[in-house]
Amino acid sequence: MKLKQLSLQHITVRIFQIVKRFPLAMLVCVIGTITGIVAIHADEPGILPNILLTLSLAAPIFVSTVLILGAKKLSVPQQWVMNTAFLVLLGVYYVLLPDPSEADTMLYMRHIMWALGFVLLVTFIPFVSKKGKESILAFWQYNRALLFALVLTWIWVGALQAGISIALMSIDFLFELNIDGERYAELWVVLVGTFAPLFFLNRLPKKPQQHDTALAYPKEVRLFSQFVLVPLVSVYFLILYAYTIRILMLSEWPEGQLAYMILGFSFLGVLTYLALYPLRSTVNWIKIAGTVLFAAMIPQVGMLFWALWFRISQYGITENRYFVFIFGCWLVAMSVYFLVSKWKDIRIIPVTIFLIAFLTSFGPWGAFSVSERSQIHRLEGLLVENGILVDGTIQKLSTPQVTGDSEQISKEDQKEINATVRYLYQVHGLDGIQAWFSEDLDQIDGDKRGYQGVPRVVVEELMGIQYLDPWESSRYEQVLVEEGDTFFLLSDDRGGAFDVSGYDVFVESYTWQVFMIDEVEYRAAVSEDGMGFEIFREETLLINHSLQEFMGSLEGVEYTRSVSPSEMSVMFENDLVRGLLYIEHLRGERDEEGNYVIEEMTGRLLISFVE
Repeated sequence: MKLKQLSLQHITVRIFQIVKRFPLAMLVCVIGTITGIVAIHADEPGILPNILLTLSLAAPIFVSTVLILGAKKLSVPQQWVMNTAFLVLLGVYYVLLPDPSEADTMLYMRHIMWALGFVLLVTFIPFVSKKGKESILAFWQYNRALLFALVLTWIWVGALQAGISIALMSIDFLFELNIDGERYAELWVVLVGTFAPLFFLNRLPKKPQQHDTALAYPKEVRLFSQFVLVPLVSVYFLILYAYTIRILMLSEWPEGQLAYMILGFSFLGVLTYLALYPLRSTVNWIKIAGTVLFAAMIPQVGMLFWALWFRISQYGITENRYFVFIFGCWLVAMSVYFLVSKWKDIRIIPVTIFLIAFLTSFGPWGAFSVSERSQIHRLEGLLVENGILVDGTIQKLSTPQVTGDSEQISKEDQKEINATVRYLYQVHGLDGIQAWFSEDLDQIDGDKRGYQGVPRVVVEELMGIQYLDPWESSRYEQVLVEEGDTFFLLSDDRGGAFDVSGYDVFVESYTWQVFMIDEVEYRAAVSEDGMGFEIFREETLLINHSLQEFMGSLEGVEYTRSVSPSEMSVMFENDLVRGLLYIEHLRGERDEEGNYVIEEMTGRLLISFVE
């Protein structure tokens, strides 16, 4: 009993000490927890998302202010001025946030960049004014403590969430208490919003600037870095250099994803260098390996820029490509610095990423402005080339282009126009192209047109081009289909009007569909063996029509995931029934014997019964 009391007393004291050291940060976390729980039960989110966005920036900011105060030893009035200034800035940020229903992707991307920046601020702010080798090693020790605290925090959170959830489910099952599913969400919010910050901040070093020379380099970190990270980085770069030699010898274009691979492998190399940094002065091969790593990075960044240039020349700049370019430049700068610098101060890594996160988030040089201008310019070129944008004004095509076969607009241009309009709408809004239209794009009621309603109206009704859903606009093309391959076909004219004359019955057809005619049950379905489709009147089979010939007619023909309606129509007839099947969607695979086995099919079925 005494031990329990002492334990509870110790926990209470530690919580009080954490709150005393980080009062504003913990207040923010508690408010965030309450807001999260309210949001779980709210029918409409209202302002709650904006409150949570603001608080997610406030938490790392107020942790950083405590670390600044510890490093600078500011007076109490100075502390109040600093905290008040940050509170005012956070209030301004909250006021400027748009209504959650009107927020676009750009808002959340910028918010993530700022949140990342403030989190990085925690990693280096105590050492900004410190100089010398000892401060660099203290910085390394401090960040090691942060990383261990973070990992341990999430282990505890995961274990508590799993353990308490299992306990609640057991009580629910054994005692039939019907515990609401929202309790589990509330538990997660409390653990992440309050417990995790308390646990993490409890392990935050009180004097981060002091380098503890008695603290040994962790054996586990050395073993993991030496026998896992170093071999992996070596293998990755060997693969990249082998691929580089291959494309140079064969004069091939680099794969579009190469830039992301180089970026990922290079970051892993930098992390490996950071993990082994304190051993540079005592282990000679680590110093040599660091030099080799940064020297090997520079040619690969050249390949990164080459691969990126192909994507930008084809599809313009987007935020992803912008950041690939920026971090490619960053890798070159870091490589040169660590090759020529005497001090090799690793604090430069989080500081420069912090600056990148903020400086690229706004202004005409920022990721969003550059990407928007590039995509608008690209869209303008496509529309002018196809006669849709004339003298700065949209001229709707007189004959809607629905198949892409017209000489007036190619299928590829149709896809690119769709994809670019959709990108602008989702990420930046359509203000940048408003001048081309006489209609007010902000007043478009997209809800009446379903998913992606606004881009659909802009493309179809204002430009006169058929709208393609995102999965239809894939640039990937293939040949149908080798043995064992899957196939996936979509009609170009799904949901469009079609001729029903000459038939008695119209049915929306699915993989398995039951319908009634004169109180008699009929069933249309993919046949049991997947080779075709069947129509039953109650238990009597009216027709079993194979689709193998239909599928075979497409073999060897290059096609995108979208197929013209004329290729997706199948006529059938026997002594009992005749009809026409408009296939809208077809999925399946080819078996070992070369048969096309249909797993899923939707379409429209026209039927007439033979007298």
